[in-house]
Amino acid sequence: MFYILFSTIFIILLSTYLILKYTVFKNSEKFNCVFNKIVKISTIIYCSLTLVKIILPDSFTLSRSAEELGGGYFQSYAILRWFECLPFIVLPIAVYSKNRTFKNIAIYVCTIISIVSIIFYSSHMQFFTSPDGRGLNSISVLSKGFKAFLLNSTFRSIYFGIYTMLQLLIPILLAVQEKHIFNFKDKKEIGLFFLILPFLLASCMPIYVPQYLFGYSNIKFEAFGLMHILWIIYTIAMLVVLYFIFRKKELETKKILLFVLALSLIYQYCQMFGAISINVKRFPLQLCNIGAFLILIYLITMNRKIFNFTVIINVVGVLFALAMPDLEGEGLFYLYNMHFVFEHTNVLVIPILTLMFGLFPRLDKTALKHCLIGFVIYFVSVWAIGTMFNAIAVATGNSFYQANYMFMFLPEVAIDFLPFTKVLFDINFKVGYATFYPIIQLIIFVVFVLVCIMMYFAIQLIYIAIDKAKLKKSKNLL
Repeated sequence: MFYILFSTIFIILLSTYLILKYTVFKNSEKFNCVFNKIVKISTIIYCSLTLVKIILPDSFTLSRSAEELGGGYFQSYAILRWFECLPFIVLPIAVYSKNRTFKNIAIYVCTIISIVSIIFYSSHMQFFTSPDGRGLNSISVLSKGFKAFLLNSTFRSIYFGIYTMLQLLIPILLAVQEKHIFNFKDKKEIGLFFLILPFLLASCMPIYVPQYLFGYSNIKFEAFGLMHILWIIYTIAMLVVLYFIFRKKELETKKILLFVLALSLIYQYCQMFGAISINVKRFPLQLCNIGAFLILIYLITMNRKIFNFTVIINVVGVLFALAMPDLEGEGLFYLYNMHFVFEHTNVLVIPILTLMFGLFPRLDKTALKHCLIGFVIYFVSVWAIGTMFNAIAVATGNSFYQANYMFMFLPEVAIDFLPFTKVLFDINFKVGYATFYPIIQLIIFVVFVLVCIMMYFAIQLIYIAIDKAKLKKSKNLL
């Protein structure tokens, strides 16, 4: 029944477009203009539906042991799920830019991915309707009726049908509307296609796929262990390599690179909700979590203040995470480890690349002032929200409400990580159900502000060094 309905609706929509374009509104610029807007809006709707889909119950995204993985079916299906992430990265760029490579990938790759995904409809439904799925299904305060609705096969079929229909239609309509054809005679176009496609696939790999392909691994991902050091080296290498590859490219190409990384970042961050759980602690209020959204916002709006916040405040937050990683101590490919690595790497790399590419003016004292004001607003907000939620957790006895933003609310977590903080957490007072830790919270605020100021002056020193190098180079040319 699903295939019949899907095929019928697809044929009706595509036929309606072709009839309007080639008969009713033939050679009409107004029709083309309106249609282009419809495609752009449809792409935004598709991306929104995809992000919501990530937090719907899906038992395939869970952490699984080697015994559960069994034979090759899970591995093959994991590759399909991996490829299904590609359209979320490619379609917005293909629709909103004139880049031929992304249009080629959208039309000739994403279309095939969509068709294969439809063929595996039954497999998808098996995991979508399983009660083992998390995401919204993991929220303890939601009613059983609502959770049952999320697992309802009719609802999930309709939802799957809508976003897959958009995922299939958008590149096909794009190809017809723009009369876009892959130029197989152009060696450069072929080369770029096969060069960029693997990079896109690597950038959008879901956090749960490595465990399916390689198992958890016997190599432990622990703080200050070998993998931690290699991660730091990889992050630096990624930043350097991408900068030298793209530094002389045109502005649009640089923006596309940043959008690819930003879309991958927000997609992978949201996967944590479906793969692990949703609770107050995991709301996007930690600095690096909120950075995933702020980065995409400043790239879309080109808002200088938001960029300044990410390149100083968020980057400093990542530096703390790099120095003191909050890891599970599990095998290398455990999905939480993958989440931690993917997220923090991109939250560091994207703002710094944006700075190095010169998309925004240089940071000045006004930028520092705006950053510090923004951090004060952020800190006070999460301090108030965290205190309130932890008070609710105590009052209700429900751990769902426990919050630990900036790691300054749950003593047992901080003490296990940094034992010397016990003395600081012992200094506290209570007002009703709320507990306040004035010394540790003040220290966190002051230390973070000082490090941000140091970051600002370090950037200024880099500016001075760059200017001196340019001046010396110009004198030598004379």
